[in-house]
Amino acid sequence: HTIKQAEDTCGIPVIMVTALGDEQDVLRGLKVGATDYVAKPFSAQVVRARVRAALRSKLAHDEVAQLALQVSAKNRKLAQFADTAERFIDDVSHDFRSPLAVIQEFALIVADGLDGPVTAKQKEHLAIITGAVEDLTRMVDDLLDSSKLRAGSLRVDRQRHSVEEIFNSVGPIITSKARRRGIKLKESIEPGLAEVFADNDRAARVIVNLAVNAIKFSPKGAEVTLWAKHHETGDVEIGVTDQGRGMSPEELDVIFD
Repeated sequence: HTIKQAEDTCGIPVIMVTALGDEQDVLRGLKVGATDYVAKPFSAQVVRARVRAALRSKLAHDEVAQLALQVSAKNRKLAQFADTAERFIDDVSHDFRSPLAVIQEFALIVADGLDGPVTAKQKEHLAIITGAVEDLTRMVDDLLDSSKLRAGSLRVDRQRHSVEEIFNSVGPIITSKARRRGIKLKESIEPGLAEVFADNDRAARVIVNLAVNAIKFSPKGAEVTLWAKHHETGDVEIGVTDQGRGMSPEELDVIFD
């Protein structure tokens, strides 16, 4: 008991020597930390075997303890790396947002005619500029969310919203892109849909990404439909349907690789 209580000797294996049949002494010894026991009378061969077994157990325990320390140290380094990476992404996203906001602001000033008359062709070009800025802003947001998701620090603000509310929030962005590419944009919302419990900003961003992708790969004059309906599970299903050429089965198999 004294050996096991002392900090500098608590890791030493202890083998008790006890009288044959002294069960209570054996139980007390094991309870206070004995590794094993040998009953008297004993043979040298048995003692050597028990000692070797105790040493193997001690070595294995020490190896596991050392590995645990190494894993703990690596986890700390990974956590520090994740923090550094997140701060880097935050800084980069901020550095991107600032000039993008300036470009968009001045493009809108010019488009509104505040700096003088603007021709229809110039307005078309300015619309392309603002559209590209919106695309880059979404890419920065997606990059930031992806980084936070990997770091386990992504925060969501889930509240109840109607599907109409979410669709209305993305309407201007999608409509503008559809008009520029000659795409007919439609909405189809099943009557009586329940409200959804979601982060409105991120739900809207997912819908915009799907819709923009559909518009991009649809031929001129085609239709792109934003739809929402009841799902058999009781949830609300939201999706985008387009008339693009789609993807081959081979491409679908590796799309998320």
